[in-house]
Amino acid sequence: MEGINHVLFIHLDLGIGGAEQLILNLALASHREKKKVTILTSHCDPNHCFDLVKRNGELSDCVHVYGSFIPPSIFGSGYGKALCSTIRMLYLGLIAVLLYRKCVDIFVLDVLPTPIPFLKWFCSEVGILFYCHFPDKLLIRKDNGVTCSRSILFFKSLYRHVFDWIEEYSICHADLLVVNSSFTECQVRISFPRLIQKDIKILYPCVDMTKFTPPTYKNNFNGPIISLNRYERKKNIEILIHAYATLLEKKTKNVPLLIIAGGYDRLNQENVEYLKELQKLAYETLQLPKNKVDFQCSISDIQKKELFETASCLVYTPFYEHFGIVPIEAMYAGIPVIAMRSGGPCETIKNYTTGILVNMFENNQDTILDDSTIQQNLVKALKDVLFVLDRSKMSMEAHLHVKKKFSFQKFSLEWNGLLETCRHETACNSKKCI
Repeated sequence: MEGINHVLFIHLDLGIGGAEQLILNLALASHREKKKVTILTSHCDPNHCFDLVKRNGELSDCVHVYGSFIPPSIFGSGYGKALCSTIRMLYLGLIAVLLYRKCVDIFVLDVLPTPIPFLKWFCSEVGILFYCHFPDKLLIRKDNGVTCSRSILFFKSLYRHVFDWIEEYSICHADLLVVNSSFTECQVRISFPRLIQKDIKILYPCVDMTKFTPPTYKNNFNGPIISLNRYERKKNIEILIHAYATLLEKKTKNVPLLIIAGGYDRLNQENVEYLKELQKLAYETLQLPKNKVDFQCSISDIQKKELFETASCLVYTPFYEHFGIVPIEAMYAGIPVIAMRSGGPCETIKNYTTGILVNMFENNQDTILDDSTIQQNLVKALKDVLFVLDRSKMSMEAHLHVKKKFSFQKFSLEWNGLLETCRHETACNSKKCI
């Protein structure tokens, strides 16, 4: 069996987010092993992407944009996103077959597996690896406060059922399935019964440690509390704002500045709306001083590095986060992390050692506590990190923990091993078909 020379990545939208950072780290790990790397995407805004793919970035020459003429939703209405995303991914799959089928060794896809059966049909000797960040069917949120007729509800249910079936059918055709955490593996097996016997590999995302300054292990008593997420409602940033308001009300010593930063795309309606909602909550509803709460949009790697060098702690508020790369980055920089006790952070944060996991469940672990109780638990965690615990010790533990478990070197070694495994699986599957 010949070695792997060319790896082609198919990713829907190369913006700023954990999935994009992961796929670029995979590409970088292959690139630095002297493999040819090609990244196909339907959208990459040079003003809204990671430095790796910006002009003169290490992977900038690897990115090729096709299908940008296909809209993300039907007539810009925000409806039909699943359909439009499927069409965009199939178009990228068609380009991969037409232009690269004779020279590529491995196709790597993530987020949406839709093109996999198509690729397998026309490129049976090319390995197909699917990296599942989280089942797409579980990422669909119900409409809140929107009343629909029965016929519309039936149509929407049928619409999602079709795409859920396509997702499961497509994943089954991958030669190798890789996930980002044990939590995601569990959700995949529950969501897709046909995969119950399939071997699933876990590859934790990593931190590019060259981007961050190692910690000095000194307490940043006046450093800001930071939140770093995309401006999406599922990130639950309002919980932090409420908790911060409680800290200020109780005049608990000298409460540091709160900086809420993250990915922001002016063309993304949810980003625009959610930022306005958060600003209204902070400045109008809770009447927090503008010199105490600072909103920052689409910060660069340099700005993120500067935040991490000065922060007192990072607060990470998503529920059921599949993995969460930001807490890893923060801990490497020596910042204690406060996160919800669910999903990926339970696998990455050592409670009361590298940070604090905030309880968000009732005793049966099935029912989520009400918002006010979660906010109270978050307030206590903030007080502990800011005013009670030894942050210097937590900083050292956090840095060493990430350095040992989530380094790029470890990630790269495991990734290139998975590519070889995928190649081997492809060869075995080809022999079974003969």
